[in-house]
Amino acid sequence: MFIENLEREINNGGFNQFYFNSSGDFSLETVDALLAIGASKTALIVKKANSQFPDTNILKDRGQRQEILLQIEDNAQPVWDECDTEFYKYQEHISDLLVKYIEENKEKFR
Repeated sequence: MFIENLEREINNGGFNQFYFNSSGDFSLETVDALLAIGASKTALIVKKANSQFPDTNILKDRGQRQEILLQIEDNAQPVWDECDTEFYKYQEHISDLLVKYIEENKEKFR
């Protein structure tokens, strides 16, 4: 679900929207999920985007995170724009990696 949320938000409005919405609650877990399925290039993009938060501390509380977004947005947006562009290149076939992961780990989905 973390990966699906990431794709939906980035394709709809970029990293700024990803963090603004509830999907941002799981920014750090999203990196872990990408690494688990073997999407290391995409994980690096998300890590770079995450690094724009002070101490890479991305609050799970959406309201508090939105307040921080307002404070960091001017400096972070150029980096997020770069991350958006890199993400849109789809250097990895995320859906194929997800299917492969599920097939290889069926016992985790029962």
